[in-house]
Amino acid sequence: MQKILLIYTIFISLFYVLIANSQTQKIRNFEIIDSLIKTESIIFAEEIAKRNITQIEIRFSENPASWLVKQHFYSAFKEKGINILTENNQENSVLNINIKQIEIQYLNYEDNNDSLIRNAKVHIDGNLLLNKKIEIIENQKRNYSDIISRADVDFIKSDNAFANAPVPEKKRTFFEELAVPFIVVTTIILTVVILFTVRSG
Repeated sequence: MQKILLIYTIFISLFYVLIANSQTQKIRNFEIIDSLIKTESIIFAEEIAKRNITQIEIRFSENPASWLVKQHFYSAFKEKGINILTENNQENSVLNINIKQIEIQYLNYEDNNDSLIRNAKVHIDGNLLLNKKIEIIENQKRNYSDIISRADVDFIKSDNAFANAPVPEKKRTFFEELAVPFIVVTTIILTVVILFTVRSG
């Protein structure tokens, strides 16, 4: 009896460990967005460092994720030894950051109705005001795409709106498409037959 209880306990423990591991392996939406923004910030810091600029003022466009963008930009510039100026001054070199797109998108996956295509998109560009001249700093869009289960949407979602997206409805199968009109037609026929039977009686 004790052996059975021991085996049962081990089995249950392994079951929960497997569940925990499967949950931790799923990448949350916020983690993806965070990683893409970090990549963008490092690229911008490298571009500014190439120009031998040691201090700069950075201005960010409005966006729900601007606080996260600022966080990564300040960190990346600090690592490159570039001092961030907080006071407005006409003599300052100024980097204007335009946050064009930060979003998560879900699309139906054709091969499996219970799965979704998850797309994460980050697009940030900017312009540099240096010695009274403006230079455009263009950046490629950062994209991430994978296949997720519909059942995982609640687990990977975020408290931040920019890291969430509406989930598209499942596509109806061929038989489901036929079922609706069939039920409607059958209901009408049955209704007519019953009415006719009642009147005849």
